[in-house]
Amino acid sequence: MDAFEIAQLMAGRPTQRPLKMRFGTVTALDSDTTLSVRPDGQEETVPVVRCCHPNVRDRVALLVNETEWLAVSVIGGDRPAEGFAPTNHKHAAADITSGTLPVARGGTGVTTTKAIGLLAYPVGAVYISYVSTSPASLFGGTWTAITGRFPYFNAGTATGGSNTHTLTVAQMPSHTHTGSTNRDGAHDHWFGLDKDAAYSSSSSSSYSVHSDGNHTTSGYSGTWVKTANPYDSDVPATHTHAFTTSSSGSGAAHNNMPAYQTLYAWRRTA
Repeated sequence: MDAFEIAQLMAGRPTQRPLKMRFGTVTALDSDTTLSVRPDGQEETVPVVRCCHPNVRDRVALLVNETEWLAVSVIGGDRPAEGFAPTNHKHAAADITSGTLPVARGGTGVTTTKAIGLLAYPVGAVYISYVSTSPASLFGGTWTAITGRFPYFNAGTATGGSNTHTLTVAQMPSHTHTGSTNRDGAHDHWFGLDKDAAYSSSSSSSYSVHSDGNHTTSGYSGTWVKTANPYDSDVPATHTHAFTTSSSGSGAAHNNMPAYQTLYAWRRTA
C-alpha cells in the first residue's frame, strides 16, 4: 500500500494526534478484514485492520492513531521469501510484463512454448513454413508432411489433379489441314469424224454430201459412197489418285501448372 492509498484509507477517521508508525508480528488471521498482531515491545496482541495480505508470523508495518491500528505492509518474517506472496492475491494478465504466464487447458496449466504451440495447432490443423523444420520438433505432437500438392480450399480432404495434361480430340481447337494429290500416268484420248460421201464425174466436177446413198442434183445423178470408216472417241478405264494431308504436333502432354511458390507444410494427425 502506497502513501496515497494510506491517506485515502485514513481520510475521515477520527484522530486527535498525528499517526505513528509501529511494527509487529502477526499472531492470527482473524477474518478477511482483521488480524491479531503483537507489537514490538509488547506481550499482548492488538486487533489490527487488515490493509495487506500477511500470514501468521509475518512482520508488518503498522499505522496507529488513538482508536485503531492499521496493518499497511508486510515487511518480513521467519518464512522463506517466496512465502510472503499472499495466497488470495491475483494480477491481471495485462499487468505481467515478464516471466511465465500459465495458460489454462482442460484444468492443466501450460508453461512451455511447445504446449502453447499445440493449442494453436489442434489435430487437423496445417502448419506452413519457409524452412524444413518439422513442427513436431517445435511443438511436439504427430505431423504428416504434405508434398506435391496445390491447396484447393473446399470441404473434405480429397486429392486430385495433375501437373501435366494430354488433350483429347474433343478438347482440341477446331482447325483444318491442307493436302495434295499425285497425278495418274501420262495417257491420251483420241476421237474421229465421219468423212462426207463424194461423187466425181468425167468432167472433173465433184460434189459432196454428208450421208451416203442415192442423190440427185440438177443435171447430175449418181450414187455417193463414204470414202472412209467413222472414228470413235476412246475413254480410259476407272482409276484412283493418292491424297496426302499435312500433319503437325507430337501428342505430348503439356505443362498444367500456374506460377507457384514452394513451401513446406504439415498436417497434425495426433
